[in-house]
Amino acid sequence: MKYYILQSKSKIMRKNISLIKIIALTLFVAIFASCKKEAEPQLEIISINEISNSEALVLAKVEYESSNEIVEKGFVWSKQSGVNMENKLGSSTFGGGSGEFSYRIVNLEESTVYYVKAYLISNDIVTYSKELSFKTLETPSNIIPCPGCETIEDIDGNIYRTTYVAQLCWLVENLKTTKYNDGSEIDNVTANQEWKSTTSGAYCAYDNDEENIENYGMLYNYYAVESGKLCPTGWHVATDEEWKQLESFVDSEFGPHTDVWDDEGWRGSDAAVKLKSESGWLGSGGTNDYGFTALPGGQRDEIAAMYQRKGEWGLWWSANEIEATNKYRRHISNHETKIARFPSHKNSGYSVKCVKD
Repeated sequence: MKYYILQSKSKIMRKNISLIKIIALTLFVAIFASCKKEAEPQLEIISINEISNSEALVLAKVEYESSNEIVEKGFVWSKQSGVNMENKLGSSTFGGGSGEFSYRIVNLEESTVYYVKAYLISNDIVTYSKELSFKTLETPSNIIPCPGCETIEDIDGNIYRTTYVAQLCWLVENLKTTKYNDGSEIDNVTANQEWKSTTSGAYCAYDNDEENIENYGMLYNYYAVESGKLCPTGWHVATDEEWKQLESFVDSEFGPHTDVWDDEGWRGSDAAVKLKSESGWLGSGGTNDYGFTALPGGQRDEIAAMYQRKGEWGLWWSANEIEATNKYRRHISNHETKIARFPSHKNSGYSVKCVKD
């Protein structure tokens, strides 16, 4: 009888010990869960684009479950790697919260490498994104900026340099806008059938690839050109006569008022060489004597709406001063020293150069 009682007590003790273990484990899990560290904020720089000789546009994004705890976010940059709040050359500051934010860094030195990070402040702790770098462009020594307007901004916020050639103010870069200068949208037409059949203003990036926009700008049909609202306010699409003025000014053999410039087809002697950028062309580039910086953005043809000859051809619309039968384009090729003037269909897609009114 005594043995039986002892055995029962032993079983009871073992059960109690097991119960204590379960309770202890449960408490441990609960304490661990309550002390589990909250998810870290996810902060990254998405892109650095619209890089010029003095500016760059930086876009970043922050994702954080407790976004209300973010009291400040922004960017810091420097000419030295390892940039932070203490050694920054410059900074921008935004309010709190999650989401995307961007900033245009200005007053940069040309042909210089800069390092940039996004940052946020939460609970008095500064968190940084991964550091990225970019290099500003070098201003060609042959560019003579237009007086009073060294750079111009379009309605989308794109920045263009200017150059003064043939007594005209030209934008150096091809046009990139997605809106008319009154704020109305231009149709972004990517489908081939729609591009061939549209009778309204349209634009596209070469190959429908946004990476081509930075170097070559957009391709536009003539319906967008004839709207009269394509270029920034105070500027217009270069006219046929303004192209002739430019060509005759830069050509070494055929000067102003020479009948050759009224011809269709390939004209002049070396105007294309003088206008082409020094790099960016398949084969040899030009001498870019006047900072015009013609680049081979290719075309979108009106028959099949196919993209053609990026890197080989640069084609630009010319606007008509008066109603005329022919809508002319200018054509510069990687294997020609002359510059061509050809009539074109309204549904062709070409680059655009703007001239100051």
